[in-house]
Amino acid sequence: MLPVSHVPGRHCASTAIRDMLSFHGIRMSEAMCFGIGVGLGIWYRSLPTGSPSRLVHMRSADFEAQFFSRIGHEFVWDRSGKPGLAEASLCRAIDKGLPALIRTDIYHLPYFRSSTHFQGHVIMVWGYDSEREVFLVTDTGNPEILEVPFPDMRKARHQEDPFFEMQGNRFSPGAIEPPGGMREIIVSSIVHNSRAILDGSGAYAPWKTPITVRLWLWPEADSGLPARGMRADLY
Repeated sequence: MLPVSHVPGRHCASTAIRDMLSFHGIRMSEAMCFGIGVGLGIWYRSLPTGSPSRLVHMRSADFEAQFFSRIGHEFVWDRSGKPGLAEASLCRAIDKGLPALIRTDIYHLPYFRSSTHFQGHVIMVWGYDSEREVFLVTDTGNPEILEVPFPDMRKARHQEDPFFEMQGNRFSPGAIEPPGGMREIIVSSIVHNSRAILDGSGAYAPWKTPITVRLWLWPEADSGLPARGMRADLY
């Protein structure tokens, strides 16, 4: 297993990026990573066949690409639609001494014990045990090293999702240079994030959220009938 530089955090992608930067010798707080990555988003998804049936998420969809492009580092997901090939590629990256930032579905991560699918959850992989067939990972607020069996990881990394690409997405840079011009980077990130939310373009649609949630929680509001009790899961 590679040296682990994990510090428990609040948000999955910003925690993973902070950990990756630390591994490459760059000190940056999770909060700074979140801000540079234009992390604040407001988007709503209807999942008619899922549980919950509605999702309100408070992060930007392109967080990882935003962060690395803003610090001047090229960001491209390594991907494969074949789980076996993606697994072998992940193991090769670890063998080369490169920890991996990967995209997963929490439903298939055993330590979550979740009955809810959520694709796009980002974790760090630091090693694997080929005899026991487990990957060794860190995840957001968990302080310990967690194990994910190979079969579960294959399922977690490959899903059909119209919003997040889930084709074994992995990012394992060989090196990351410390960013320069931090003042310009910070100002640019704040301006971009603010405009994206105020414009309500794409997945950023704050003006839709209050209306949609009202109709979801109180569908009989216009009819004058008492509202049904419903479960509300906000991620």
